[in-house]
Amino acid sequence: MGAKVIAVVALHYGAEYLEAAIKAIEPFVEKIIILYSEAPSYGFTTYLECPESREELRYLCFNTSKKIEWYDIISSAENHHRGFIYRYAEGFDGILTFDADEVFEPADVQGFIDYCNGSDKRYFGVDGYVNFWKSFNHACYDGFRPIRYVNLHNKDGEDLNAKCRIYHFSTAQKMEIMRYKLEIHGHKREIKKNWLRDIYESWPKDQSLHLVSNDIWLQAVPFDKNGLPQLLKDHGNFGKGVIL
Repeated sequence: MGAKVIAVVALHYGAEYLEAAIKAIEPFVEKIIILYSEAPSYGFTTYLECPESREELRYLCFNTSKKIEWYDIISSAENHHRGFIYRYAEGFDGILTFDADEVFEPADVQGFIDYCNGSDKRYFGVDGYVNFWKSFNHACYDGFRPIRYVNLHNKDGEDLNAKCRIYHFSTAQKMEIMRYKLEIHGHKREIKKNWLRDIYESWPKDQSLHLVSNDIWLQAVPFDKNGLPQLLKDHGNFGKGVIL
């Protein structure tokens, strides 16, 4: 018998890729928990109104999967927001975490889950992020390996080498969302001054494209989007030269 897995997303906004993100992992999990915060929950607030309403996001989620469970939470810190999942994870073997702008490669998910559940470690960072830049045609790569799985049978230990392709659209979203997310970003104090105007919009060829670091994302390299899963080929942004 396979592992009993619960999936979770910490949600405040993210409609642009949320449907694809849910569909990518749905066949491999028993439940998909939506932890929704109506207010920004990663440490910063803003006078800007969130471009996406609770009703819009809720409708999208329940219209995408019958495995959805929705919980409204109040939080002001990322770890606290994500940590609510432990209230609902009893009886499960593992927790698969995804963000609203992260689409797992469906062909990799079962192998990823099997790898994590066959280990004596508790936390698993993913080796395989593709960080799209302004469209599906270019991507940036780095060594970051965020924790995206917890083996609930193990008490501790970390493995940052779990293989799984994750298509990350943090820097391939419409400008309305880009402006809003930078105002409430958990690393807001570290973001380069005028990054949105001078780097994201202008796309200079002679400096790092990363929001914070000058040592990674030194260029956005061409990406062959024809190898993407069908659920991304069906996405409205697939054919765009630039996502505005």
